[in-house]
Amino acid sequence: MSYKKLLSVVLVVFFLLFLGSRPCPGVAVGDLAPNFTLPKYGTTTYVHLTDYAGRIVILDLFAYWCGPCKVASSELEPYVQQYYAGLGGNPAKIPVQLLSLSIDGSDPPATQAYINTYHLSTVLDDASRTVYNSYSVGSIPRFAVINGAANAKFNGKSVRQWEVIRLITGYTSGDYTSFRNTINNVTIVPEPSIFSLLGMGALFLIWVSRRRLKMRP
Repeated sequence: MSYKKLLSVVLVVFFLLFLGSRPCPGVAVGDLAPNFTLPKYGTTTYVHLTDYAGRIVILDLFAYWCGPCKVASSELEPYVQQYYAGLGGNPAKIPVQLLSLSIDGSDPPATQAYINTYHLSTVLDDASRTVYNSYSVGSIPRFAVINGAANAKFNGKSVRQWEVIRLITGYTSGDYTSFRNTINNVTIVPEPSIFSLLGMGALFLIWVSRRRLKMRP
């Protein structure tokens, strides 16, 4: 085999291995978040993503041994979950729900100690990595911010219920402010009131009557 052919084979093998090892997330910003069914950690009570309809949902995919996950959990629980619970939701009064998903089932006592240390209020068991595989980019912590509210806008643009509005990988101290900024930019499109509907009806009748007058000989 010539040198050029050998080099070509090596390059092909290299790229196949490289590309094959890269995680390919199935969910992107703008996609609808897939529903899931997971047990609450340490229980036989199952919950679904759709149980949190009407809320802004944050998925926090973590493992007990992950350093940046510990920083995230120590801040997101008090400064996002408890913060918005105390306010009754974001500025548009949309409730916020942080769901912490444990993706490693190898050491339940260590995971439980992690949960206790950071006082996590809602933890789901994703040891099967069903949800993690939908969002994985190969590292944690990994976060998904999902709009669970109907008739919502994000940054002034309409978004569908269950649309993924942001994906984040990694966490450093103070990043909760970025989460708050995202949450605060979700608003609700107000339903038209009966008075505005009556007003539009009256304007339509005036327009029709004027058209008729113009059409008379």
